Amino acid sequence: MEINKYLSLDISLHKTLYDINKNYSNSVLSYDALLDILNINWLSTGYQSKHEESLFRSYATNVIKLYFLNPLDKGCDILLLDKFITFKEDFNVIGGSKIGQRKHQSYHYL
Repeated sequence: MEINKYLSLDISLHKTLYDINKNYSNSVLSYDALLDILNINWLSTGYQSKHEESLFRSYATNVIKLYFLNPLDKGCDILLLDKFITFKEDFNVIGGSKIGQRKHQSYHYL
């Protein structure tokens, strides 16, 4: 499977959020620390130019900023990571989800 820019962004963000929630769940991290974790987990594969990679990195940085401002999954157990779940009806995909998390025995899908 060839990694394209979308998959590269997806993997980078999921690895970053996994790393944050697994290794720093009891810590309060600064925005700069979160960006450092993103930089460690960033994949540069699949982009057609440095400009395109820079654009996608800005998307990822915005996601980390939103996470920093409102970490809704703080204290949740990670059940699934990067497993795409689809529901089909009459051979048409009608829904999907990326990450499943458990909080107080209910499931939240992002």
